[in-house]
Amino acid sequence: QRWVFQLYPPVRLFQAGMLGESPAQGLLFAALGVAAISVFAAFYSRYYLRIHALMVARRAGKRFHMTRQQRGGVMRALLVREVRRYFASNIYVFNTGFGLILSVVMLIYMKVQTPEALFVLLGMPFLNGVIELALPLLVAFLLGTVCTTGVSVSLEGKNLWILRALPVNARQIVAAKVLFNLALAAPFLAIDGVLMLSMFHTTPLGTLLLFTTPALVLVFTALLGMLINLKFCRLDWQSEAEIVKRSIGAGLPVLISILLTMGAGALAGVLIFQGKDGYWVGWAFPLLMMLLDALLAAWLYVKAEPMLARIRV
Repeated sequence: QRWVFQLYPPVRLFQAGMLGESPAQGLLFAALGVAAISVFAAFYSRYYLRIHALMVARRAGKRFHMTRQQRGGVMRALLVREVRRYFASNIYVFNTGFGLILSVVMLIYMKVQTPEALFVLLGMPFLNGVIELALPLLVAFLLGTVCTTGVSVSLEGKNLWILRALPVNARQIVAAKVLFNLALAAPFLAIDGVLMLSMFHTTPLGTLLLFTTPALVLVFTALLGMLINLKFCRLDWQSEAEIVKRSIGAGLPVLISILLTMGAGALAGVLIFQGKDGYWVGWAFPLLMMLLDALLAAWLYVKAEPMLARIRV
């Protein structure tokens, strides 16, 4: 309970009001919330046009001069295209990159506090006593929230015909979008792994699982997002927020990934709580994810061409 107060001190006022210890403190907590929202609304409504103009503004480029042309591979060109499209949309970056930043922030918090605090915060207190089993699942849970492929095809919008007109096949297009998703998350996976290893001493097998389990979950989320986006692609959107925030591809892959990870953690926790061997979940879960990754990759390899061709621009 102490770590909750340290994380968010006003919760003391909320607790006192809810338990009837001090109704005045409960009213003070409500008043602080209303005041904070009012200040934010007043500020945002006053400076909305300026903020919006700064977010969508584009600087005029310098005068164009023809320079020596360079040759590059098809995959490199497609990846560069994905990078430019990704960072050209603020809402796209925020909604898909927030989980990456959150993973590092939570692990830094875990380093200065206690592992138990973070497991309780994530709703997985049953993993407190099995650190080596919990670490890979924790990193996988945090990074499983990152999925750019679930909306990447839809965000092409009416310009999808340009992508189709390029001398590339559907498999290369799909591979580029999946690889970008993995490349975006890979540095954060490395940072999270190093932070974990700096806090705990694990066996060689535990260290291997610490990196392979989240990596397999990342691949699963990226492949599943790609499949869902090809199946339920929308090109008739008016605002990017419709796709990035409220589409099936934005939420379903992440939800399935989180449920699988939390399900594995819950199964291990229940088995260990009952005095049974639950450590086998630590190596069985990566094997399951490897199988699912292989099935999704094979499905996309076979169906990518007809599924992309079926999308009407």
